[in-house]
Formats: sequence, structure tokens, C-alpha cells
Amino acid sequence: MKPGTQARLAAEQNQTFIFKEDTPLRRGVFLSDGLFLFEFADRLTDCILINERFIKVYMLSRLSMCILTLMGWEVRADYPGVSKYVVIAAPHTSNWDFPLGILAAKAVNLDIYWMGKHALFRWPWGWFFRAIGGTPVDREQSLNLSEQMAELFARSEHLVLALAPEGTRQKRDHWKTGFYYIAKAARVPIVMGYLDFGRKQVGIGGSFHPGDDIDEDLNHIRQFYKNKSGKTTANESLIRIRPQKD
Repeated sequence: MKPGTQARLAAEQNQTFIFKEDTPLRRGVFLSDGLFLFEFADRLTDCILINERFIKVYMLSRLSMCILTLMGWEVRADYPGVSKYVVIAAPHTSNWDFPLGILAAKAVNLDIYWMGKHALFRWPWGWFFRAIGGTPVDREQSLNLSEQMAELFARSEHLVLALAPEGTRQKRDHWKTGFYYIAKAARVPIVMGYLDFGRKQVGIGGSFHPGDDIDEDLNHIRQFYKNKSGKTTANESLIRIRPQKD
């Protein structure tokens, strides 16, 4: 078979191939239908095809990682090994949390979705919030939020839903527990995402399935976050359910 023939046959069959990051690239040639033909410097007779979307995702990942590195941040990701789960983002104490979290997700190619009130996704900014993973929630529907999200998980093959249990950058005496009941209703694990400004580390880890005792699970979460500090530590909310009024 002549050099490049295998790649061109793959193009006709609409196949996609991925190369290792450390492979030295010699040149790339656009063919058709969103496919590119790449020739590598280490083996000039070998050609490879990569889908156009993969190129965009790859470049965005490298750019996001570069920005975080220049800012002095380290990205860590301990994936749960499943395609559907709820990520909680904490501590949430400053306006920096959202852009840093989005950059980190793009850096590790993690397609996250986050929830916002339905009105937020109207013109003119609706397209932007959807583009960065926003999911509108209609609170006026008869279904409660946990059931809405459980149905979304059931309809999806891959879904990572990110929530900030503190709900605000200001200090509160409790966490909102919607993330817990969404995960239980959808029967998916909870993964803990964090922004540790003290060590300049951003990442996810500590996957677990919610049980029947929310206090026990919140204690597990407290242990995970006890050594992780937000940008404004005085604004960190207490990890507990809403105290009952006398």
C-alpha cells in the first residue's frame, strides 16, 4: 500500500485516529469533510487522519492548560471512571472561581454542564452561557429540581453536572443540598471539585455514591475539603445542612 493510502481510505470510511501528544508533527493538509491529513517527522511515510472537532478540542485544551500554567496553577484530575456524575465546586468565595473552573475543565477535556435559572439563557447572552456548558432550569415546572435533573441524566449517555453548594460567594451557615438529592435521584456518584488557592491547585477527586445518611456524607465531604482554601477564606461557608429554627 502506498504511503498515505491507508489514511485516505480511512477518510472515505469517515474514521478518526488520534495521535500521542509527544509525536512531532511535520505538516498538516486539509482534505475534505472536516478531516485533516497529518504527516509526522519521525516516520515520513506514515499519515494519519484526525477529525476537525478533535483539533479544536485539542487546541482549546492546550491553550487552557497554558493559561493556567502561566498563572501558576496546577491541574489535577482523579476521574471516577463513569460517564455520568455530579461535581460539587468548592470553596466558592470569589469571582475568580468560575473562570478558573471553566479553564480547568477545558484543560482536561471535561465537558461539564452547570445549572442556571431559565431567564439567564434568554437573548442576548443565552448562546454564550450554553456554549460554556450552561443548562437552563425552569423552576415553574411541576417537577422538582431533583426530578428534572434525574430525567436529564436518564436521557444522556454522558453528563457531568457541576454545582456550587454554597450558592453564593458570601459566607453562609450551611450548604444547599440540591446536589445530594440530584445525585440520589439520578443514581450517580458525587465527585468533589476544588479550587485550592493556598496551593494553587484545581481539580476533581474523592468520588462516592450518596447513602441514606446525609450527615455522614457531609462529614466525608468536610474531610476532603478541610485542607483546601478559597481565595477569601473568611467567605467559606459551613459544610452542613440548614440549621433548624427553634
